[in-house]
Amino acid sequence: MKIELKNPVNLGRHEAVCKICTHAQREEIERDFINWKSPASITKQYGLRNRASVYRHAHALGLFPKRQRN
Repeated sequence: MKIELKNPVNLGRHEAVCKICTHAQREEIERDFINWKSPASITKQYGLRNRASVYRHAHALGLFPKRQRN
């Protein structure tokens, strides 16, 4: 199933407010998401506010298709 956003994400705004984009372990967070680690586990492991931030980041950066291929 392909997920299409109705409004394209403003990456500049996303990067300015996203805690994952500025996180020291951003690559590890993204790799864990792509490798099907649960957003709740990612949130807990990396000290993020909530799992919604993981989903927002994944949508903004197009990580869902990569996760589906994995």
